[in-house]
Amino acid sequence: MKGKPTPETIAKQLAQLYEDYYQHEIFNIKAELELMVYSEILKVDPSAITLDMGILDRELTALNIELFGLAWLDYNYELCEEGKQDSSQSDVALCTEIMFAKSYLQKTKRSDTWSAAGFYNRTILEAGIAQKTSMDWSIPRDIPSYYERGVNSFPEESQKLFLRGFREHFDNKLLSDKECASRVANRLQSVPSWRDGIMIPQKLSSSFAQRIGFSPNTEALLLLQRLTVGLYRNARNYINALNDYGSWELARKSAHDLRTALLEAGRELLEKQNRSDMSKPSSV
Repeated sequence: MKGKPTPETIAKQLAQLYEDYYQHEIFNIKAELELMVYSEILKVDPSAITLDMGILDRELTALNIELFGLAWLDYNYELCEEGKQDSSQSDVALCTEIMFAKSYLQKTKRSDTWSAAGFYNRTILEAGIAQKTSMDWSIPRDIPSYYERGVNSFPEESQKLFLRGFREHFDNKLLSDKECASRVANRLQSVPSWRDGIMIPQKLSSSFAQRIGFSPNTEALLLLQRLTVGLYRNARNYINALNDYGSWELARKSAHDLRTALLEAGRELLEKQNRSDMSKPSSV
């Protein structure tokens, strides 16, 4: 009788999942995504003509990677809520994802993308605190320093708690990097704010505009917010499909087969309608 898979075995399986997503949904399509985003922004804000495409490419990739991390966190959080996995399994999933991200980007000589993703990770923390303070009316609104103090003190305090809870994974090398641990701790603040408000997509889109050196008009800013939500949803759909079908290839094949069946059913319906129309006697 086979025993329960070891954390190391699970980590290897998860690493394949992350690499598939990076290849198929980020790096293989990033040129097309970059061009689409650029052209859509340009339609609503002509000032985008001056954007540096190299910077746009780096920041869009970094944002996409961080949003995948958020989607992965939320997915595992929901599995725990539904009783489908325990907290130790969730811990392994969160640890392996962030460690893979750093290792993969450094190995492929994209350390600048890892650094850029850290900026969005920090933005997620700030959005989580902003969402929490905006809903807590016990906090005095006339003390601006309260928010700043929260943002500045949280990483140190949360990291201490996080590292204490994840000591086992430091010991077995699943999470052997304090920078990665800090980023997971920052993301953990996102679950309630992502579900209960729009603070994260608002702040991420504003941060993205800042990072690419763009001062968007209102319509362009709304477009960037839709982009942020769209990238997150794409990651969740991918993760959900993997859960349903077991592999990226089977999920894509299923989606292709469904589209083919729908098109065929539509053609048959149209042909049937045409035959019915031709069989009707002429009124002339």
